[in-house]
Amino acid sequence: MSELRFGLVGCGGMGRAVASGASAIEGCRVTAVCDLLADRCEAASEQFGATITNPFTDLVARDDVDVVIVATHPSAHRMVVEAAAAAGKHIFCEK
Repeated sequence: MSELRFGLVGCGGMGRAVASGASAIEGCRVTAVCDLLADRCEAASEQFGATITNPFTDLVARDDVDVVIVATHPSAHRMVVEAAAAAGKHIFCEK
């Protein structure tokens, strides 16, 4: 099985919980994280061993991201989802 690589946009509690679940699956790992708040990015980067990548448009463009986890405030969902879809990524959007 090939590795499935996740990028996390929104590193608050819910985002980290979803990413933790994904990374617990064999063959899956979080490779990049993004958040408006630097302390959240740093915490998620340390937790997952992932690269901090801001802004989110840079994260969705990364070659080492197959799936984008969207865990932002609902008002930002659309722009992140549209950018991820335009980049050809799979998307998991938290409600």
